[in-house]
Amino acid sequence: MVKEPLSQITLREKSMPDKIYYEKNKSRVKENALRWEKENPEKRREIVKRYKRTLKGMILERYKEMRCRVEGKRPRGKHRYEGLSICSKSDFLNWSMSNLKLISIYCTWVISNYQRKLSPSVDRINPARGYDLNNIQWITLSENSSKGGKARHGL
Repeated sequence: MVKEPLSQITLREKSMPDKIYYEKNKSRVKENALRWEKENPEKRREIVKRYKRTLKGMILERYKEMRCRVEGKRPRGKHRYEGLSICSKSDFLNWSMSNLKLISIYCTWVISNYQRKLSPSVDRINPARGYDLNNIQWITLSENSSKGGKARHGL
């Protein structure tokens, strides 16, 4: 198979909507995207980092972390999370996008130039229960860390 130069990848009929183009050229688009990622690892890392700092990107990253915990993919604290319930990704995203406390925490985090201690964190109100919408709240990482420390030391 002849590889197109990267400059040719983005050229296509201007009248064809992106979705139709993608459906007609799915394998070619994926192959070119993978090739670009391999050839530009630094740019890819920067793009991913910027996306994870958007509101939606941050929310979906937190959901991925929650899912990994309950599926037992994170060895640290596995005994505390594995097998717990978790809400659906779409429910979590919709709930989070309309959560005023999250919006406030997120804005503070952005203004602080993304200080880790001010980053939004999902807190389970009752640690014995899972990540159900009626058992989670958004707080800062600093607040969540101190809350966890107090619980472990019986304070």
